[in-house]
Amino acid sequence: MANFIGLVYATLKNEGVDTKGMSTDEAVKKYNELQKKSGGKAGEKEGTPAENKKMNGESPKTETKKEIKGTPAEEKRIKELGIDESENWEDGVLTGDSARFNKFLNMAQADKPTGDLIDELHKVGLNQKGIDEVWNIDELYENPQKAGSKLMSIFNKAEYRTDPKIQKQVNSWSDEMKYRMLSRMESDVKYYLGPAGRSNKALWAGNPEEHLEYMEEIYSQLKEKPEWLSEKTLREYRKQVVDNH
Repeated sequence: MANFIGLVYATLKNEGVDTKGMSTDEAVKKYNELQKKSGGKAGEKEGTPAENKKMNGESPKTETKKEIKGTPAEEKRIKELGIDESENWEDGVLTGDSARFNKFLNMAQADKPTGDLIDELHKVGLNQKGIDEVWNIDELYENPQKAGSKLMSIFNKAEYRTDPKIQKQVNSWSDEMKYRMLSRMESDVKYYLGPAGRSNKALWAGNPEEHLEYMEEIYSQLKEKPEWLSEKTLREYRKQVVDNH
């Protein structure tokens, strides 16, 4: 009510009415007279759009900043991996992943060791199949912009990404647990290829693809790589266990 009375007196003043000694009832009556004469527009020039809407019985709309998000599948992946949501979205792409792709491209340009490059790609969720696709990008070392676009294209295909559940589970393990599990899983692979006669029961994960995906994820997360298992050997296991399954 106080805001309305203030508007009444302000309107009368702008219209040249002497309000000195005028009671509130008199001011409102004079205001209504002016409103009728002007078709309800008296004093409107002094009010903000929100105030004018309020005078007309309308509720001013509160402007909200449009929040850019990714696709439902990307949103689900963020929740599954527990990624810090302070990493904002830009044009539907998670800036955290985008930043890591840029880091990877910079490392490639600087001829960093292949093992370091593979670890970076694992960090953004690419599985070995996806990483193999990355090496087929012709512009990888010559045109970072085109390479970055193709990287995102590969990343957006589910078949090239590590299962988020696997990433989350491996993330929860200590380094000691990761070493133990990797050793156990390698023993399973050897038994699977030998005495077990390629029986899935010999594998901890229950199937070749998931078993190798666990091994690759563990290997990529270990800062100190085990001396008893090399990147080359791990790739050979994939060929023998998965590709020839």
